[in-house]
Amino acid sequence: MRRRLLGCLVAGVAALGAGCGGAAPAPNCPVVSSTCPTPAPSYATDVAPIIQQRCAAGCHSPTGIEPSRPYQTYADVKKVQIDILLQVRDCRMPRVGSPPLSVDELTTLLGWLYCDAPDN
Repeated sequence: MRRRLLGCLVAGVAALGAGCGGAAPAPNCPVVSSTCPTPAPSYATDVAPIIQQRCAAGCHSPTGIEPSRPYQTYADVKKVQIDILLQVRDCRMPRVGSPPLSVDELTTLLGWLYCDAPDN
């Protein structure tokens, strides 16, 4: 039930953003599954290394470009999971000038987010 609610929330936020002039997905943005895989990716093993290397290093850290939005801990990431999902899904993050996430990184990170970001 919670995953269904998350899916509805994501769809609603995406529709609202589109109606209010939200940015379209980046050109050449890979399409990955929008379902929760079984088993869900592990935060500790699979997701945290991607976030630390590709999001926190240089940007989402106390000394980075976005110090007000640090992604140092699971709690930091969980608070903004919907925003991360939308930004990553539409290839708006990592920011222009940074290497894009690989398809494997996208699949892992989005799969975990579609599973409601479990602390596993």
